[in-house]
Amino acid sequence: MWLTITHDQLRTAPAPDLCRELMTHEPQERQVSQTLTVSFKGREFDVSALENLVVGEKLMVTYNPYAPDSACVVDTAADGTELLHTVPLVLRNEVGFREDANVILETMAAMPTHGPTPTAS
Repeated sequence: MWLTITHDQLRTAPAPDLCRELMTHEPQERQVSQTLTVSFKGREFDVSALENLVVGEKLMVTYNPYAPDSACVVDTAADGTELLHTVPLVLRNEVGFREDANVILETMAAMPTHGPTPTAS
């Protein structure tokens, strides 16, 4: 079966320092900020795409060894299996604004909502 692997399916191992870190690293608990991000290893990651997320909630975050500009959020499925959700790095421009931010008079979009829609009483 090894001979059926194509070049596109191969992955290069991460740098030796990261491999050592992966062997000893445990996922770290991080709190979801008001902007739906978490900080991990001095960087900020966008968790807004995760469902049923609450500001202030604690998430377990770890490295993504194959995508240096992302992290993994460790979750548990209903059947008890471990799930890894890839979350992207928040990129900022030279003055500190998010590169994916809305631009005044060009785009208007609210943050995604994953919970129930509020109803009028």
